[in-house]
Amino acid sequence: MKEIHTLRGQVDPGTQKRLIIDDGRFNHAMKIESFIVWPSNPNAAEDPKCVLSLSDKAVTSVDASDTNQIGWSKAADATANYSGYSIIDPNHLVVRDLYITNLDANDVSNYLVILRPETISDDRAIMALIKERGQDDL
Repeated sequence: MKEIHTLRGQVDPGTQKRLIIDDGRFNHAMKIESFIVWPSNPNAAEDPKCVLSLSDKAVTSVDASDTNQIGWSKAADATANYSGYSIIDPNHLVVRDLYITNLDANDVSNYLVILRPETISDDRAIMALIKERGQDDL
């Protein structure tokens, strides 16, 4: 089994947090295997919804048309029979940093991101960087 890395912690309501992945090595990338969120307060009125993105651009909604957004997760609903979701775009490589945004305006969210490192060629690294940067410019 290949090595895995985990990033876990909490993100405050309505805020974005930078998850440092960039190790300064051009040919090292990460592939997100899993993205899970759950409330820090099990009695919270809302269940957290969080977005993973490749940019520090403000995230205000779950938007699959925003090509910087690569992961979306919502905790299971405590008041209904809804099991939540976790969606990860399989067509991504994270070469620089990753950002998590808690769209819930009231409650702190816990998160767990599981990543698998990949060594990539120079050409693939350049394309991944262009994709990350290019999608941030309008």
